[in-house]
Amino acid sequence: MNAAYLAVAAGLAGVVIGQLLPEYFARRRAIRDLYDSAIRAVATAQAARHGVSLTIPRGYLKAPTATTHRKAEHELSLQTVRSWLDATAAARTALAALHPYSPDLKRYWDKFELTPAETDEVISLLDKRRRRPRKRHGLSQ
Repeated sequence: MNAAYLAVAAGLAGVVIGQLLPEYFARRRAIRDLYDSAIRAVATAQAARHGVSLTIPRGYLKAPTATTHRKAEHELSLQTVRSWLDATAAARTALAALHPYSPDLKRYWDKFELTPAETDEVISLLDKRRRRPRKRHGLSQ
């Protein structure tokens, strides 16, 4: 009779573990994906920042006159500033999505933009934390 109970208990434990383990790993993977997304967004914002002060040699645009060149350069500058603003907003959003796991990141997403030094710092921090994504990183760190 004990063997029967043991077999039932082992079967039940197998069902419970078989259900919970995949959920655990799926959740872990989803949180790690949030960290990866934030790393990508912060790096993209930093890359977009370098295009903001756009100066293009006249030959690249094949502008027939200096006036057309200035006008084309102005349009391209507006586009790059818009791209940078969009990328910066996306980076803040990606960092804010990590709030349940890393609330201390608020100092990075609760401002207009990251400085280049902060960009390196936050990417390094995100990369470190993505290795243990389910751990809650508090404000005391």
